[in-house]
Amino acid sequence: MISKGWGTTISLWCAAALLAIPPAVHAGEPAATSAAKQPAMTSDSAKREMPDAAKRMSESKTANDATRCIQLASAALIAATKDDGVPADLLRRSMGVAVIPLGANANMQGVVSRRTEASEWSAPSFVSLLGSAGSKIAAEDGAIIVLLPAGVRLDALESGSAMLGFTDDESTPKKGAVETPPAMSAVYSYRLSGGKVERIDLTGAHLKVDAAANAAEYGKDATATTILSGQTQPTDTTKPFVASIERRVPKHEA
Repeated sequence: MISKGWGTTISLWCAAALLAIPPAVHAGEPAATSAAKQPAMTSDSAKREMPDAAKRMSESKTANDATRCIQLASAALIAATKDDGVPADLLRRSMGVAVIPLGANANMQGVVSRRTEASEWSAPSFVSLLGSAGSKIAAEDGAIIVLLPAGVRLDALESGSAMLGFTDDESTPKKGAVETPPAMSAVYSYRLSGGKVERIDLTGAHLKVDAAANAAEYGKDATATTILSGQTQPTDTTKPFVASIERRVPKHEA
């Protein structure tokens, strides 16, 4: 026979044991099932955050690519415009200059800047060199420098129809000559390799504006027209190229 005191003690022990049992067991639910719910909630939250994280990573990569492109293009322009480089006379007469770094540049991305109506150099627009002529030397070191004539059309760049053929001095259009738009004539292309500059035939290649890269760098409202006309101002990233072209390319001479 259990005394009253011992009965009270046993009752207290039982109550304490019941309180120590997880709530899931009280409800007749296995404890493992309840514990598994929390990771599921964390997983759902992670899934919602994944697109944002991927977007941030993509934006960061684009920014890094733009910075790298500007750095390489600026260095190539300076190297290609030394005394024994691209002729100063052609640089002086050109209305636009494009620089496409080579090497590890699978997309053949580069930049182009154009003289504005105020005779100042515009912010650079990102462009890509398309066509087999460029792809053949894409993996080689150096850069391609393209001098664009006064007849360059922005819509040709935006549509990707700005053809880059080989132009001899004798075939340069005379004043008053009619050009067939939107194709450009009197385009002079050079290749910088090993510190030396030489003419290069880019027949079959063409430049096209990289609208996505421009939007990422200058904002969604920026277009090739606003950038190359001087309406869109250079960013901190693209200012070095403008500084290089202003320093190395002579004032315009018709």
